[in-house]
Amino acid sequence: MGCERCGIPRQKMNADEAVQMVERMLGVLAKKTNLQGDIGGVFCAVKQDTREYTIPPTPIGIVLEQDKCNESCTEQANRLCEMHASDDHWLSWQSRDVDAGKWGGAIHDGEYVWSFSGMPEAFCEALMLTSAQMCGRIMNGAPAIYAETSSNSIILEGEYLFWARD
Repeated sequence: MGCERCGIPRQKMNADEAVQMVERMLGVLAKKTNLQGDIGGVFCAVKQDTREYTIPPTPIGIVLEQDKCNESCTEQANRLCEMHASDDHWLSWQSRDVDAGKWGGAIHDGEYVWSFSGMPEAFCEALMLTSAQMCGRIMNGAPAIYAETSSNSIILEGEYLFWARD
């Protein structure tokens, strides 16, 4: 069952496809946002109802501080699973606490939490939104709806990203 905000997922979760799409969209977003230097981080996906990892913490791209990224990735995912008890909490950005080291970078697709850590939080969130959309886990218009909550300019100023296929 999908959340009201994002709609019912169009496709079932496919872990291999999700990892490949995160890798692909990491490159697309890096080009579109003019990121310089090393890019990468850790990706995971957690099923909301069981709290089990469908995709355990997985390095994507160049990961400079893997232990820190693993910890942040799993913290974001677990926090969003806990906070998503109602349909009004679908981004880890909504419960971020910079002083406590709790960042944005995770999204809820209605059934799974997608989390990425290793880049600036707006980039991590944009990466999860574009990847989930490209995998059919959130509807085409949902990334912009999500991004309005966090004022994510990567998404709000680049709607063309959702159709990127390169």
